[in-house]
Amino acid sequence: MIKVVPNWVIALIAALMFAATFGYGHHVGTTSNELKHSTETVLSLEASAKREAQLRTDLELERSRLRDVSGKLQDALGKNGDTVNVVTKTITKEVEKPVYRDSHLPSSGVQVLSDAAERFNSLRSAKD
Repeated sequence: MIKVVPNWVIALIAALMFAATFGYGHHVGTTSNELKHSTETVLSLEASAKREAQLRTDLELERSRLRDVSGKLQDALGKNGDTVNVVTKTITKEVEKPVYRDSHLPSSGVQVLSDAAERFNSLRSAKD
């Protein structure tokens, strides 16, 4: 997995490098131990900067590879995608269905409707 170094870390490394080279290198009365320490710090920071540059290169290569894969996926989806065809036709034709002509309700059906009407009317009169 590629790890990306945030910009603030780069800025911190640059500030530390500047401080290490300028602050310690030009300090009056610097001893050899201080110079050795600052040299080690600078070398460490340079190694970190090289590693960061390598990580950025690796990240850009990975992004390029992912763009290629995404393009291939989009092409494949485009070839197999759903197509929608909208057909609009208007046909006007009146059809008479004599299914409900002369239909009779049996007495049990009339009783069910009468009971339901009475319950409805009782509920309505209770609200008034």
